[in-house]
Amino acid sequence: MNTQLSNLYAMTEDTPEKRKYDEAAKNILSNRYILAHILKHLVEDVRDCSIEEIISFMDGLPIVSKVPVPPILRGENLESKLLGEGTVFYDVRFSIYPNGDRKCRIFFNVESQKDYYPGYSIPTRGIFYGARMLSEQLESEFSPPDYDQLKKVYSIWVCLDPAKYIGNAISEFFIDKRDILGHIPCRQEDYDKLRVIQICLQPETPGTEHPVIRLLNTSFSRKSRNEIDTIMEEEFQIPPEEGIGREVEIMCNLSDLIEEQGIQKGIEQGIEQGIEQGALITIRQALDNGMEEAAVKQYLNATDEQIEQAKRLVLKA
Repeated sequence: MNTQLSNLYAMTEDTPEKRKYDEAAKNILSNRYILAHILKHLVEDVRDCSIEEIISFMDGLPIVSKVPVPPILRGENLESKLLGEGTVFYDVRFSIYPNGDRKCRIFFNVESQKDYYPGYSIPTRGIFYGARMLSEQLESEFSPPDYDQLKKVYSIWVCLDPAKYIGNAISEFFIDKRDILGHIPCRQEDYDKLRVIQICLQPETPGTEHPVIRLLNTSFSRKSRNEIDTIMEEEFQIPPEEGIGREVEIMCNLSDLIEEQGIQKGIEQGIEQGIEQGALITIRQALDNGMEEAAVKQYLNATDEQIEQAKRLVLKA
């Protein structure tokens, strides 16, 4: 979605159409072939494997919106909800056994992110999700003091509507080792346990030659169902019966409907003031996330006055 549609999407109340749109997006990201292509190009443990081999490594089918993010530990009690958010579920959860080795398991969480400035850093939330995937292995993958059985986790975030100045981009965040004095011998697998990958999609900007970007931009495009199925089959060897084209068609139709709902709601409520407030919040979040003022002016069409107003804005926690 473009930025305008993303803002309208955010303004529209929760509707069956929005829920169906979210479901279609998650269905695309839970497709085994889509996941296998992402892993092949971004996860070094399976980089030399074929797509079919990676699919064969998967432990069952990916699980969509049914695995809750583990509760927060507070003293001796377990809270069933994340503070301020209610019960939160991972979009997609699955695990693989590289090369079929049952002792070498890797856990994955994949999230679709529509709002690029949700009020927090996406990598930070990815680290939190990764940390929960590590902690939930207690008594299932290992028991103290056998900490060496802790399995590696990945939290992958697909941003559907990033800032235009970012364009198509992929960044990885991980734990590394730095010797400050002398050298402490340690295997990489002993500390390389959590990785966060952020993928930004923007079809109209350069960078689409990367296979993961090309695949995902096509998967979330407004191309016709037949065109998408053809690209998937010819370029990525994904059979049409996998239904990616159908899911994209559903998303496109729902995007149009959601946009119409947002526009109509704005007309009915006379939301000129709300739009201005929303614009100031977007500008403030862009500044807080490190965007230069010149870029804010160019890509968000912000005036000097709006930038100064945004700086004085008090954002709710």
